[in-house]
Amino acid sequence: MPLIARSSSSNMFQGLDTMDLVVSRYDESANSIASYIGPILNITPLSGLTTRVIIYSTGQDEPKKLRDDLRHHIPFNVDVIVRQRPNVGRECAAFLHHITTGWQDLADHTLFMQAELHHSWSVRWRMQDYFVPNTGFLSLSDVSEYCSSWDQCWDHSTWSESSDVLGSIYSRASPTLRQGFTLTYRGQFIASRHRIHSQDKQLFQDLLDEFVNPRSMAHSSGYAEHPWLPGKSDSMDRPLFGYTIERLWGVLICDVPMYNWRIDAQVFCHLRLDQSCIPALRSCKTVNVLISVLVTH
Repeated sequence: MPLIARSSSSNMFQGLDTMDLVVSRYDESANSIASYIGPILNITPLSGLTTRVIIYSTGQDEPKKLRDDLRHHIPFNVDVIVRQRPNVGRECAAFLHHITTGWQDLADHTLFMQAELHHSWSVRWRMQDYFVPNTGFLSLSDVSEYCSSWDQCWDHSTWSESSDVLGSIYSRASPTLRQGFTLTYRGQFIASRHRIHSQDKQLFQDLLDEFVNPRSMAHSSGYAEHPWLPGKSDSMDRPLFGYTIERLWGVLICDVPMYNWRIDAQVFCHLRLDQSCIPALRSCKTVNVLISVLVTH
């Protein structure tokens, strides 16, 4: 059986108890949010888990009403929690806030997502086929790019980042590694508590400060004048620094080597392994699929 392939039996998840769905929400309706969450809760790997839905809302809704509306629209008996946040930092700040304030209470796995999933069918497919108890990090984006080093990194869009900024983050996240890394997109991924706790909490706290502190480097005029995002301006509710952190979740949570295999000329499996590296090539069946998986003990 492939290392990363799913099992048809929920017994595979014995000993894995909790899963939180952490949602960054602006003003999306409860019905819309539930239309993405409901199908996710229905997939096999989540059956039998104690699951919570945690909404970080920056909208004007009264939290209790939003919570009640979500409970009405989500067709499962799950705990729904709505936490109000200031409209600062978008999803990156919401995720970092969740990690830092709930450090001791993180679920076994957390699905981080925005209120509107990109390619939700692909998210469900990836979770169904590749989410297993020892998953440490699973990118749920339909897009992926690879950077050979932090001082030569750019992607298909107009994004890049200064080597000083990338070098600083990379050296703190992966101080013993000098290898390439895969960029993540869309602000949707799964991370285990084990992998999050493998990092220094202060790193996440310092990154959060870049978003919420108006005097931070990320909100300085010098940073905002970089040429790689033409036509975009920085603000507390739309920080340019968010484009960078969106791409670096794998770096922040997975400080281990990257292994790449190419299958059938067009299929890539990006596997991140804590210990031995075992190609799970038989699990990669679909053309043009980009997967990032970290396997823990």
